[in-house]
Amino acid sequence: MAGGEYAYEVLNLADGRRTAQDIRNAVSATYGPVQLDVVVEYLGALGSIRVIEAVR
Repeated sequence: MAGGEYAYEVLNLADGRRTAQDIRNAVSATYGPVQLDVVVEYLGALGSIRVIEAVR
């Protein structure tokens, strides 16, 4: 499986209601094990380029 598919799914699941852990769990359930720190790092990268923003 290509990393692009994981990345696309993480972005799709980042809806402002799910936590990074929720997103990791959903991606892992579909594609196999994904580390939480990888998801957090990717979400941070998306935030830094203003694709997404953190919800408090």
